[in-house]
Amino acid sequence: MYDRHMLRRLQLTQLEMLKMVKAICEEHDISFSLYGGTLLGAVRHKAFIPWDDDLDICMTRSEFSRFVQAWENKEPDGYYDLVN
Repeated sequence: MYDRHMLRRLQLTQLEMLKMVKAICEEHDISFSLYGGTLLGAVRHKAFIPWDDDLDICMTRSEFSRFVQAWENKEPDGYYDLVN
């Protein structure tokens, strides 16, 4: 269980990650959507749901494949691939 301050730090980190995903998607014309608690929080709270501790992002398999390729071609500073 997170304390309130730890949860907020996690949410702010996730927001930076979401901004990076959005930037890559916009640069490469890749469609994605928010869903679940992330979408609900964006609409209802104009932020995260206060207790939400994850990001819910969806895209088609073909868009995801394009995203992975874009990511691998220009791995953003501060991020690294845990798979390779």
